[in-house]
Amino acid sequence: MNPVLNHDLYLVKQHSRTFRLTRKYEIIDPKSKEVIMTCAEEVGAGTKLVRTLIKRTMTPFNLVIRTPSGEPVCTVKRGFSLFLSTIQVFDEHNVLV
Repeated sequence: MNPVLNHDLYLVKQHSRTFRLTRKYEIIDPKSKEVIMTCAEEVGAGTKLVRTLIKRTMTPFNLVIRTPSGEPVCTVKRGFSLFLSTIQVFDEHNVLV
């Protein structure tokens, strides 16, 4: 497990952009006010196209959480869903948690 996950409290700040098809976040340590992780949604062009046509809650996503130096911490994935969705969480070695 990555040592950056040993904090008790995190502050998540979303990057705001107009007409966004992907999301980006900064994960901050509230005590030191330093960015300890970044989170970016990595999706393909097909998913971006589908997001313009249907609800975002139905489209798949792939969130990659990294340290500021670029090392992966974990990945959160969800496939296409109509009613119920299954979320998968992978560690830094792409092993399902």
